[in-house]
Amino acid sequence: MKGQGGESKLVAIGGASGTLGREVIRALAERGHRTRALIRDSGKRELVAEADQVQLVDLLDPDAALEEALDGVDVVFSAAGQSSAMGRRSERRSFQDVDYPINRALLDAALAVGAAKVVYVSVLNGPEMRHLAYVDAHERAVDEAIASGIDCTVIRANAFFSIYLEALERAKRGPLLGLGDPDALSNPIDERDLATACAEALDGKEASVDVGGPEILTRREELEAAFLALGREPRIRWLPMAVAKAALPALRLRDRRRAEMLEFVLSIAAREMVATPHGNGRLKDYLREKASPEAEN
Repeated sequence: MKGQGGESKLVAIGGASGTLGREVIRALAERGHRTRALIRDSGKRELVAEADQVQLVDLLDPDAALEEALDGVDVVFSAAGQSSAMGRRSERRSFQDVDYPINRALLDAALAVGAAKVVYVSVLNGPEMRHLAYVDAHERAVDEAIASGIDCTVIRANAFFSIYLEALERAKRGPLLGLGDPDALSNPIDERDLATACAEALDGKEASVDVGGPEILTRREELEAAFLALGREPRIRWLPMAVAKAALPALRLRDRRRAEMLEFVLSIAAREMVATPHGNGRLKDYLREKASPEAEN
């Protein structure tokens, strides 16, 4: 079967068990491509059941047989890395210590097996925000992919809808805390729409693609969407930026991952983050779907 961009390709998916990775598997299948899901935990096989192949590999293990895992692939797609959620997680290392080496290892293996292309998901406006550790971990991987000479497409994505699930859960319990400029604009994107854009980029020739959703919202409207999904009146308390920034030094000592994410959130909270619109998913509809008692996840 031929893909929409030509011959069917075998695509290795880094971060396959994540929300975006699973949607990319579906989007590539719709375009006639085959997929090999790269996962670390065998218990997540069910999450990638739609992949044509599944390969167990720990991308952080320097002794992992990563070249074997990529043997025969045409394209390496990566959305691999730590969670960007602000909630506590067991992983507390810096994004520089996890996301960068993961994606460097994928690039090295892709070059070793002769893959034709890499597609990498980075951050919208990444080159302008490299002073942030979270962003720089991604942009270092971008720099090295470009320098390697391999055909490379960088997807510079705006915030994923799934990030707002934390706001949805907190809105069930009480007011939400807002940061920055409540009137700053952004266009977050449904992972399903982002996955379609990623699949299209895999078949395309662009070196870089900015991707956001079809709806431009203020920061206030993004938070209000969580309450509206629950059928409740919005209750938002805007926290002074100075107070939030004061929490950073202590948080860095306890949890580098969360500290770097908070630093990133504070940076974008007062600036506009609007990318080229894609798809048709709307945040309020997504959150209403997730708030439904029938929602499975």
